[in-house]
Order: sequence, then C-alpha cells, then structure tokens
Amino acid sequence: MKTPFRIQRLGPGDKEKACMVAEIHKSLRPSREYMAEFLANPRNYLIVAYVGEEPTGFILGYELQRVDRRNPMMFLYEIGTSENHRRKGIGRALVSELDRICRERKFMKMYVFTDEANVAAMGLYQATGGKRSLPDNVLFGWRYD
Repeated sequence: MKTPFRIQRLGPGDKEKACMVAEIHKSLRPSREYMAEFLANPRNYLIVAYVGEEPTGFILGYELQRVDRRNPMMFLYEIGTSENHRRKGIGRALVSELDRICRERKFMKMYVFTDEANVAAMGLYQATGGKRSLPDNVLFGWRYD
C-alpha cells in the first residue's frame, strides 16, 4: 500500500516550513530572514512532499531567463527524500510537479545534472520523461567559499 502524501510549493509565508526542510534534509539551519527572502523570489522553486506534517521530500529548482527568447528554462538543482520514504513515488511526484509547472508556464525546457553512477537518479529522471542530452557532457565548477 502506498503512503499518502501531499505536494506543496512553498511561498513567502512558509519560512518556518522551509527552515524545517533545510534542517531535516540538508542538516542546515538557515535564518528565518534568509528563507523569507529566498521564498519571496518567484524564480526560486522549493516544492515539498509531506506525509502528515512531516516533510519527507523536496525538489529545488531555479527559473533561468534567456537572452535569446522569452521562454525561461528550469534548472532542477536538487531532489531528496527521507531514507524511510524512498521507493514510494515521492521523488517521481516531485519531478512531475515541477514538470507540470514548466509546461503550464511554457518553459523552453527543464534540465538537471547527475552522475551516471547515481543509478537511482538516472532511473528517476528517465522514468519521469527526462532524456539524456549528450553522452559526453562535462560539468565544470568554480567555488567561491
């Protein structure tokens, strides 16, 4: 039997909920003020899955504007579910909700980076309609902290 859960995009009034998600899923304690600022930006997407009042999963996406067209892109930055709630459809539901928002708002595309060795992520993205772009993509990063 599947565990019933609900999906909610957090907004400016949900700073306490967002802080709880950060603490449970990222072991972080951001300030309430920062979370209010983060959630007030309509281009930040923090969508949470709840079982009862427990945040059991989240997806974080960023809307990116383009210089060559009006349709934005969605960068699916991160997704996570509580270990005891994996393989119950929560991750799939979170990706599907972000996909629904992108389609509804006429985004150009949504994309995500992952490692080929991350079998769970590869399976999730393929199962929710994601297509591998190129076999030789390489991600470069610059760190400033």
